[in-house]
Amino acid sequence: MNVAGRITTDIRDVIAVDQNVFDSTSTKVGTVDTVDIATGWLTIEANPFSERELYVPFSLITHIDPHELFLGATKDELNRDYSTPPERLTAVQGEGSGQSATTTQRSGYDGAPVVVNAARLDDLRNKISTDYEVYTSDMVDLGRVREYDATTGLMVLDKGPFSHDVVVPISVVDEVDAEANQVVLVASEADLQRVTPVNLVRTAAKLAGSN
Repeated sequence: MNVAGRITTDIRDVIAVDQNVFDSTSTKVGTVDTVDIATGWLTIEANPFSERELYVPFSLITHIDPHELFLGATKDELNRDYSTPPERLTAVQGEGSGQSATTTQRSGYDGAPVVVNAARLDDLRNKISTDYEVYTSDMVDLGRVREYDATTGLMVLDKGPFSHDVVVPISVVDEVDAEANQVVLVASEADLQRVTPVNLVRTAAKLAGSN
């Protein structure tokens, strides 16, 4: 139910995978693919024949019932502004064996920062090895680890989808699967594209200074 532009129904009780999604002009956008209640974000499968998805905050929902939901943006606006996952920022705290990395993103409810991952870096440092396949949080295959320095915490990957070698710090690692030889990041492909060489140097210096 929507009263004076405000939803009075608790979205969390109604939103579900496979609901039809419509834009502000009642044009169908796609169907709900995944729902993250903790962060207040959903993904929309815009085309069942491609991997393209839209990443939409709950705050954009203007109406919802058990079968469908409507968003306060046009299809063009959604494709322009919500085609990549919400930006995530990672900060390294502490020194020595207690050093950790905390990753936050904007809440889909109210825009406030919400923690999506917290990792003790020493738990990750010695789990990573060369030839491990690396995936972003949105499951883009970045290629294999060609070089890894446990002291600086930097992984140098084969080119993967980029036109150049990719350098990734362990501070953005979500999990390491030794059986599958895989590393999954808490950062998306778009997040990595925003990382500057200066940021990498600062992160490596902080990680190396803890050892």
